[in-house]
Amino acid sequence: MFLVCLFCALSDALLIYLGYSGMFIILNENENLQAILLFGGSLWVSTYGIMKIREGMRLKNSSSLNIMDETRMERGLFKTLITVAGITWLNPHVYLDTVFLIGSIANTIEAKRQIFFVIGAMSASFLFFFLLGYIGSKIGTKLKNPMVWKKVNIFLGVVMLLIGFHLGFSGLNS
Repeated sequence: MFLVCLFCALSDALLIYLGYSGMFIILNENENLQAILLFGGSLWVSTYGIMKIREGMRLKNSSSLNIMDETRMERGLFKTLITVAGITWLNPHVYLDTVFLIGSIANTIEAKRQIFFVIGAMSASFLFFFLLGYIGSKIGTKLKNPMVWKKVNIFLGVVMLLIGFHLGFSGLNS
């Protein structure tokens, strides 16, 4: 758990730093690249949203969920980290959030205060990923109820679709 949370937090911190150090300028100056990222992020998040809604709709109230099944837990650290790396680094939305959004905000702040903003954003990332990981592992057994997962999947799917639509419309306006 610790290493997966650390990997996610360090990846986020690196992307935040890249945005702060000027990567956002490249994205901001290149409208084509910006539109590609916005549409790519829109497609990525919308697709996941549709998948989540479909998963939620397919769950039956009597389904048995093996969320914490021991066979899944034996996946191994290396395979888990490779999966997490793919989800992190191949997701166009992560670049929009960390590099473009946080990077552009950081660079609008007074120069001597920018580092505090960046450290705060990185710290928030560490806090988020470690809380998500450890709280998730504590409440995981409570999430074996199919009705809970049905509602969670549908809710997350709708949120992802809204984010996807927003990104897509942002791409049209860029």
